[in-house]
Amino acid sequence: WYLLGFKATGIDAEGNAVYEDVNNDGVINDNDRTNIGCGIPDLTYGLTVNLSWKNFDLTVFGTGVAGNEIFPTSFRTDRPSCNTYSYYWRNSWKEGQDNSNAKFPAANKWTQEAFSSSLTVFDGSYFKIKQIQLGYNVPRNLLKKVKLESCRVFASLDNFFTFSKYIGLDPEVTTSGGSTSGIDMGTYPTAKQVIFGVNLSF
Repeated sequence: WYLLGFKATGIDAEGNAVYEDVNNDGVINDNDRTNIGCGIPDLTYGLTVNLSWKNFDLTVFGTGVAGNEIFPTSFRTDRPSCNTYSYYWRNSWKEGQDNSNAKFPAANKWTQEAFSSSLTVFDGSYFKIKQIQLGYNVPRNLLKKVKLESCRVFASLDNFFTFSKYIGLDPEVTTSGGSTSGIDMGTYPTAKQVIFGVNLSF
């Protein structure tokens, strides 16, 4: 399983993207599409930390992936100047400026080939802290008065912190598996949640 598209080799002096002529026929067309990345991670991992001190407990749980690429498709190729990431504009070729570090073609020279090329494939590695939960166990001598065996109150932050170089909203939404692995179709990011709760035992 891999992402199929045109392999960009640079930006020319006029702000156009240059692509690899895979079959060396002097023409860039669909026959030059090649492997430009893989949406399936090489590594999937997790981390859990449990700490306690007196009546307090803290749990930190996180997951991550590495070695995968993401191809964002949340734009219209027939209107390439609309609904695209500002990252493209900030790093595009601009007339009259030093373009030695330009990563993308001029804003008015984006083509369907550009949006189907390695120019729009990004590192999908990330580490997300899925949950940080702090709890407190009420002392049992206080619970006897209300006839409770145990009482734990807690507060939890879920999906609040993601560490990634991906330019989109949430790299996690592209790693669900199946035929859409590595493709960001503008799916809503995983919701952040603040949760307060009580665990009671009678």
